[in-house]
Amino acid sequence: MTGLLKCVAIELKLTSDKNQVSQFGNVCKILLGVVQNQPSETLPLELSHHYSTVNSSMMMSSVAAGMEHGAATTTVSRKAPESAKLLLCQLLDCLNFEIKSLDKPKWDYFDNSLLQGLLQECEIAVPGGSGGSGLKLIDIKRLHDVLKDELNSVQTTIAAGQRAHILAEIETILVYALQLNSQRNLCASTVKFLEAWGQTTEVLFSVTPTMFVSLDVKQGLLVEIIQAMLSKVVPNQVMPELANLASSTILLLMVNLRHCYSLKNGGDAAGAGSGMNESSLMTSFGGSFAQNGVGQGAGRFSPKANTLSLRYILHNILEWILISGVGSQKLRINLYAALLNYMHIVKGNRDKSEQKLDAVRDEFYVSRLDKSLSAGARSHEVGGDESHAQIEMVVEIVQSFGDKLIDILCHDCTGGLDICKMLALSCVDMLLDMDSMANVIQFISKRGYLSHLIDSLLKNDGKLCRILDNQPENMKALYVYESKMAMLSRIGSSHIGAELLLEERALSVLAGMKVFDLHPDFQVQNYSPLYPTSSSFIPPIEARYQQILFPALNLCDVILSTLGQENHSAVTQVINFLLSHGDMIEIVLRAGTPFLNIGLLRELAGITGLIARAANQEISSLITPNSNQDLGAHLYRLQRLMLTLFPRFTLSEQTLKELNQNVLTNCSEREKAAHLKYFLQIAANLALYARNSISNHAVDHRTINVLFSPQISESGVHHRQQVTGAALETSHSLNIVVIQLKNSVEYFNREKLSYESLVRQRNSLPSLSLDANVQIHHNNLTERIASKQEELKRCVFITEHCLYLLWAHLDFFMLRAIPVNTLHFNLSYGSDNYLSSQTEVGWKITADDVAALKKTLIGIFNETFCKQLLATGQGHGGSSDARASDKGFIEALLRRIKRLIQFVPVK
Repeated sequence: MTGLLKCVAIELKLTSDKNQVSQFGNVCKILLGVVQNQPSETLPLELSHHYSTVNSSMMMSSVAAGMEHGAATTTVSRKAPESAKLLLCQLLDCLNFEIKSLDKPKWDYFDNSLLQGLLQECEIAVPGGSGGSGLKLIDIKRLHDVLKDELNSVQTTIAAGQRAHILAEIETILVYALQLNSQRNLCASTVKFLEAWGQTTEVLFSVTPTMFVSLDVKQGLLVEIIQAMLSKVVPNQVMPELANLASSTILLLMVNLRHCYSLKNGGDAAGAGSGMNESSLMTSFGGSFAQNGVGQGAGRFSPKANTLSLRYILHNILEWILISGVGSQKLRINLYAALLNYMHIVKGNRDKSEQKLDAVRDEFYVSRLDKSLSAGARSHEVGGDESHAQIEMVVEIVQSFGDKLIDILCHDCTGGLDICKMLALSCVDMLLDMDSMANVIQFISKRGYLSHLIDSLLKNDGKLCRILDNQPENMKALYVYESKMAMLSRIGSSHIGAELLLEERALSVLAGMKVFDLHPDFQVQNYSPLYPTSSSFIPPIEARYQQILFPALNLCDVILSTLGQENHSAVTQVINFLLSHGDMIEIVLRAGTPFLNIGLLRELAGITGLIARAANQEISSLITPNSNQDLGAHLYRLQRLMLTLFPRFTLSEQTLKELNQNVLTNCSEREKAAHLKYFLQIAANLALYARNSISNHAVDHRTINVLFSPQISESGVHHRQQVTGAALETSHSLNIVVIQLKNSVEYFNREKLSYESLVRQRNSLPSLSLDANVQIHHNNLTERIASKQEELKRCVFITEHCLYLLWAHLDFFMLRAIPVNTLHFNLSYGSDNYLSSQTEVGWKITADDVAALKKTLIGIFNETFCKQLLATGQGHGGSSDARASDKGFIEALLRRIKRLIQFVPVK
């Protein structure tokens, strides 16, 4: 049987690769056939009856099967009442997982330890047979000869009546040796049979296309087989070899089950498959499959049955993790990977539900709530949705196992093989992603696991530094680091988790790591594609460095998002992280231009975004007074570097034209969209930084300092400034803000026409079509529309912030700088921040400058420009009607700017 199953697995793979449809279908019908448990009739039925739900098979009486003693023979003892099962499940019933170890008898005349050594000495390796390679059996003849010689050697020293008792004990030893051989044969044959069965099952579901079994039927078959395996393995204390084989098979079946769910959630692949199913089967098998209704309801789960089946699978996987020992890392790896695939299934269902919910929400809705609060709000909104019921079911089952399960997961997060660490970290990450369980986070912190994980980052700093060598030995340290940072970021997404990370000084540990200072040299003109190809498995050094940097930036960003910019502790630790790696930050900011490759541009976007969000006028008061002077100098230099980037990332037609001609010439549409996305993101970050730098948190929110000089002429803009030390000392004119405002408004109105054209193209496609090219074109247009929508959103963001910057500076210049003839003010955050009064760099502002500014702005804010400006708040990004607050914000700022321009008495 073992050899037959392996041949079937090979046949399935070859017929699938060679497109031998008829032969492949015949084998599938046999394996996926339902067999009646009757001695007289065991023929497989049609594929229309191949699927049986959990209510008809898992709840039935299972066939009591056993394996007889012998080297190569296995027989099934049928003791159950008549029932129907899949042929694969019937074959699984042939296995007896309850193989118990033999009890060692007590010997009266032979020493147990010496006899055990004798049994090992008499073992011989069996080259073939049922046991296969590696099987060792006891040579009974040799054992008998040794025991007989031992008896003859002591014959003269024993009493006459003892000889008979010793002979009887020798016979008992030989019987015990025979039982050991029989058990070893049974174990080896069981292992080989399970291995062959697993190979056949794995190959069957991995290579079977949708034309034979629809997604619904395949999903039901996978669920039933997984449940059958778990019901046989988990309740029994199986051998380690059987446990490893069974867990690996369950893992691959879970991968296929996850693939089915992803195709169904994707919609396009599942729809294409179901649409082609009937016609393909009609031509291949004479219509027998289609006539029997395969994939048209026979294999569909009701939501309740689906949830119950998933509940059974999860409960058994978690119970298996609990009873598995720490000795078998391979078993733990398989179980963690199976658990991850399970959670991806549930998470995919939830994501699909939330996408439908978000589609009817306002496009600018962004949740900054605590994850636990937002999750509860979402669950309340969608009511009794199946996906959220599954999430609640997962949380309920995990919590029912208590702290022991979390303790096992966390223990594997900190010890064992690297791959086991990564999978355990990913499991905790996924659990917290489903629900922000505060009790789990507190348990991880109280037991010291959180502190251990954070400290291990600093301990592995040297290994991460060696990752950036030209030829690193391996990449294990990088992968484990990414898994740890992903879990820490997930913990930081809840309020209590973010506070615990700050309490454990996670950002201080990142600040002390030297690997972030090892930034590779810039290659500005050498453009690399979005996904650079490499002949080696090891990515280039730039990609390796970014794999280390981005998780750290993301952790800082997550903590700021969770606790808010008003949390002084969070802002202080983020600033400390940035200043601790000030040389690297300065290198990136100095070299920042729109013409960098996509990786460096993404890096610049991440750094500028973090600096912009951490900008706060009260930073200096949060640090100790002794370090205030040094901190002020560092932050002032950081401010100058950020303002130097502002004119480089203006949305001018000249910059975009040069970008398309010099950098994006040979790039695909996706790569161009990604480059433009990061370009706009950097421009938005710079505008946000400027706004945060001048705004305060007082009641009136009036500006207490300014960044740009009032000279508003073309000479005030240094387009594509060269990065030199002298460039940092040049003052930046308000003209930069005005030009960015004009360019963003023009860009919005221009790209909005492109967006509407793409929408018309997609709407013109036929809604119902089996043509694959139409579906591909529809997906491409949908992707381009989503990308264009993001561009318009960022453009509106830039417009609003530039408008606010312009109003804030006009309010300062015209209402507070006019009463005196001249006014010196600091370029920094305030008179008591960063620079002392002896080293202030001031501007000389006169009433003539303000009058010239007023005259120039009157010409800019004409009726045409004002209409275009108001249009950015009306129906942008595909929304037919913008929120009243969005539109009102632009109108209010425009009204205030006009009032300042028209009514301030300046000659």
